[in-house]
Amino acid sequence: MKKLGLCVWVLALGGLGAACGEVVEDDPPPFDVDEAPLADRFESATYIGFVNGSDAVMALTVDGDEAFGYTCGGGTSLESHTMWFGGDAFTFGEGRVFIDCGDSSINATIAADGTVSGIATILGEDSEFFATRTVEGTMAGLYKDADPDCSTGAVVFQESPEVEPFVQGAWCNGGGAFAQVTPMSPVQLTADGLPVEIPISEDHMTQRYLPPFSL
Repeated sequence: MKKLGLCVWVLALGGLGAACGEVVEDDPPPFDVDEAPLADRFESATYIGFVNGSDAVMALTVDGDEAFGYTCGGGTSLESHTMWFGGDAFTFGEGRVFIDCGDSSINATIAADGTVSGIATILGEDSEFFATRTVEGTMAGLYKDADPDCSTGAVVFQESPEVEPFVQGAWCNGGGAFAQVTPMSPVQLTADGLPVEIPISEDHMTQRYLPPFSL
């Protein structure tokens, strides 16, 4: 697959390891390990927002020393801006979160007012993003299936329980094919997850349930 992957960095004694690419021992780490301890003060939260200059949306979930991100392209950015990011959360001072995967990364700052902003780098291309913390009692958040080859994901926006949710999601397969998912109407969360339809072929829609994502 060319444009979607899972980025995972793990801090270990003696160096860094990445699940998405080879790390050369002589390469310097992207931060000072002594000044970037694992974050131990992040409350469990999900932030959702938009990627500037595109029709892509994004979600960032943090919990203790872990972080997981997703950028989901829209009609004009489905392949160029769809990417999963996962791994340990590193800090560079108050509220800073960094997830790295070589030429793809998320570099974000979480503010006390419940917002997060930063740069999502997808295969070398930098895009600014801005997101806000999800509201309790709503469907807002990140939804993800467990497909081992290429996960289907969706970001749900809902400002309050009285507002109709907005959903943007993407399907892909191990061969590099992408498609926008369509939420079932009315948008609702079932015991199996968020029901969506996937246009795997022009004349065939497949229904799938995306569970809420949590670390």
